[in-house]
Amino acid sequence: MLKQTITLIGMPGSGKTAVGKRLAKLYDVPFADTDALVEKNAGKKITRIFEENGEETFRAMEMDALKNCVAQPPHILSTGGGTFMAEKNQKLLNENTLTIWLNVPLKILIDRLDNPKSRAKRPLLLKGDVAETLTNLLKNRQPNYEKAALHFPCKNIPMDAITTQLKDLLDEHFKR
Repeated sequence: MLKQTITLIGMPGSGKTAVGKRLAKLYDVPFADTDALVEKNAGKKITRIFEENGEETFRAMEMDALKNCVAQPPHILSTGGGTFMAEKNQKLLNENTLTIWLNVPLKILIDRLDNPKSRAKRPLLLKGDVAETLTNLLKNRQPNYEKAALHFPCKNIPMDAITTQLKDLLDEHFKR
């Protein structure tokens, strides 16, 4: 049984959704994904929200989704890669959930995302060189990601193994 909601943060392609769904099954709790909630509420994909309404509108919708999520009973929450950049989001999540940064090496992120299918789902990767974009994103975002309560270094191992290792870390954390 979870004592509080666990929020996964990190770069695009870090495995927040994949690991989050697996963790939710292991803990037998609901799973929520802020990007999916925003898409459901808007009735369109994030790429279209960015194109038609802009990033500012998307971020406001994201904040609404976050507020709704933190009011729910303990569950696993996956956030978009940029969610933790806003100080108000950091405050909301750090005060109401256990935040965990899935820290994936840049090379692995590039390998995962430098393909048309992955790029199509991520507005910030649609234009330009993926490696350069991810390098710049990580440089800008890492200081914010470091404000998460727990840091979990992810290696290039299967998601099931990452999930098991993360659950072991969480079980130890909750024993304290």
